[in-house]
Formats: sequence, structure tokens, C-alpha cells
Amino acid sequence: MFSNQVEHKYRTGGGEVNRHRKHPKRGFTLLMSVVALAIGVLVLASIARMSQSKAMLARQQLLDLQWRWGNHSCQHVLLKNAKELLKVNDEEIRLQPERELRFHLGEQEIFVRIADENQKLDINTLAQRVPQAQLEKIVSQHNFAKLPVRLLPLPDRDRRNLKEGGLECWDQVWDLPAEPDIQQLIIGSRKLTLWANRLNVLCSRDETIREFGQPFVGAIVVQQLLSARSSDSPKNSLEAMLADASVTDRHAEQCRRLFCDQSTSFSMWLTMVNGRRMQSSLTIREGIPVRGSQQVVERIHAFGW
Repeated sequence: MFSNQVEHKYRTGGGEVNRHRKHPKRGFTLLMSVVALAIGVLVLASIARMSQSKAMLARQQLLDLQWRWGNHSCQHVLLKNAKELLKVNDEEIRLQPERELRFHLGEQEIFVRIADENQKLDINTLAQRVPQAQLEKIVSQHNFAKLPVRLLPLPDRDRRNLKEGGLECWDQVWDLPAEPDIQQLIIGSRKLTLWANRLNVLCSRDETIREFGQPFVGAIVVQQLLSARSSDSPKNSLEAMLADASVTDRHAEQCRRLFCDQSTSFSMWLTMVNGRRMQSSLTIREGIPVRGSQQVVERIHAFGW
């Protein structure tokens, strides 16, 4: 009986020894499983990050595509037909100074302001006759956004040949920060322009006509034109106004270079908003009259922010 007990203990002990030898293998297997799981998690996380990055990039590309498409479409539909959009009514040849439009493109909200540039004071034209100090005062008076004025010095403007090109963008008129407030630009340019060439004498305000015409033809001639416009028989053309005003041939020729009776230059401010993201652009369709003819050469100016 003693020997049996000893044998039993031996076997039992032997079994215990064998079980202890198997534990390291099980621990290694568990460790490998944990490592494999960790690698899998890292791979999945990396794939998720890549997918999210690609999704954000795709969304950004979609928004950029919508912006380009919206901008292009508005130029060819709205800006191209600006004169029709600004008509007071179907029978009138007179145009309202500006018009605002608002609509949606996908998830983006679009704000458009169409304006008649020929009803604004053209800084480049005034600069040919008005001293710079007086010109800066005029710009400040009509700058409703109170932007700091910073006209290019006279030598710089002379080198740009003002009669042909002149000031080309608002950053040559105002001291703008790197990222300007677009609403300030829109408000600041409501009465001023760089791309009009001539003033529409049928549509513009009396004050604008006086301020624009007096430096070139004098107050008397300007008043004669305004009296002809407001006479009992309203005039629908510049030639009829000149004939009724009885101005000299020299003054009449000067008035033809300064004034027009049909607007040819129009602008479009376009702002697209999607959440906190905002993009803006300014496009001008400038109609440049060919001297000695009724033809107009079109030039497109585009600026983006």
C-alpha cells in the first residue's frame, strides 16, 4: 500500500510538472494574438485615416468644381445679360445702378451683385485732369466702407499710361490687408470704378454728372446738359441733349468723349458660402468704345479672393 501511494504521488507530481511546461506555449500564442490584433487595429486605423483624407479631398474638389462652375455660369448668363437684368422695365432704356441676386448651387449659397459701371465715377478718367490730392478726397467721399485710401504716386501712375490702362485693381486705390473684407470692397466700390471710360448721362445722378464733367468742360456746360435732360421733352440720346443744350462744337466733342447714352461696362461681385467657407470674385465686362465709330471692344477683368 505504501508503494502504491508513492507511485500515485509520483504520477500526480509528474502530471503537474508536465502542465507547468505547457504554460509558456500558451502565453506565446496569446502574445502573438495580441500583436496580430494590434497590427490589425493599426492597419484599420490607417485605412480609416486614408479614407477620411480622400473623402475630405473629394469634398474639397467637389466644392472647388462647384465654385468654378458657378462662377463660369454666372459670368456667361448673368454678367453677359447684365443690361437686361438692370432695366427699369421692358420699355425704358434707363438702367438701375445695381441689382442683387441670391440662389443655391448644391450645398452652397450664392450672392451676386450686378452693377452698371457707367453710372459710377471713373477714377482713371478723373486722374487725367484732377490733381492727386483732390482725387484722393473724391475717393474718400465716395468710399462708404471707409477703407484707407492709397492711390499710387503720380510717377507710378504716369508710367502705367493712364490714358490706356491706368489703375487696374482696388489694391492700387485702397490700402488693403492680405485677406480683405469682401463686403467692405463691395460697399466701397458702389459709387467708384476703374473700368467705365464714359458716364451714362441718361441714367446717372445729377451730382455724379457734375463731379465727373466739370473738371473737363466746366460747370456751365454740365448744367446745360442737365437742363436739357430734365426739360419738358425728355431726351433719349446724348446727341439730342447736346443739340438742345446749344453747346459749342468743341464742348460737344469733349462731351462725347466723357459721356454716353448706352452703358457698355458691367461688373459682377460673386460670393459663394458653404458653412464657414467663403469664396469671392469680381468680374468686369468692360466695353471700350472705338473712337470715331459705334463699335465697342470688350475686355474681361477677373479678380478672386
